[in-house]
Order: sequence, then C-alpha cells, then structure tokens
Amino acid sequence: MIKQKFTILGPSGVGKTSLMATMYDNVKEMFDGTLLSIRPSSNSNQRINRAVAEMNAALSSDAEFEPRPGTSEPIEYSFSIGIGGNYYIECAFKDF
Repeated sequence: MIKQKFTILGPSGVGKTSLMATMYDNVKEMFDGTLLSIRPSSNSNQRINRAVAEMNAALSSDAEFEPRPGTSEPIEYSFSIGIGGNYYIECAFKDF
C-alpha cells in the first residue's frame, strides 16, 4: 500500500477540520457509481462523520452559523482509497 502524509497547519478555529470533512464528503460523492472508493480509518470515522453532519446541518439551516471550538491537540485523519474494495493508497492528514 502506498502511504502519503499531509500536514494541515493553521490557527485553532480557522476550519482545518471542516476542510477535511468537506474534502472527504466531496470525494466520496464523486466516487459514487464508480469502482473507486474512499473510507476513513476506524480512528477517523466518527470524527469525520460528525464534522460532515455538523457542516451539512449548518448549511441547510436558516440559523446563524456558530463556529465550534478549534482543535486543541493535533489529530490525524486517515483515509484509504481503492478500487473494487481493494485499498491501495493510504492518506494521513495531521491537523495541527
């Protein structure tokens, strides 16, 4: 498996986790109906799905957007990308 590491660096609360959630959601949607697939690691799954749900709820609501507190400790989000259920690429994003 090919492993790629990325760093997302910026001040707390600027949207690094939101960026990860949006990227994952868009890639997942783009891969729908193809042999390609993306899946978060078990450690990333709950965090990324919660961030996607919060983002979608905020975008579909008429309520004023309330940013959530920023990341206090570095978090790693890992995703595997594959074809037909066989995963060949692992991407690890470190959110600082």
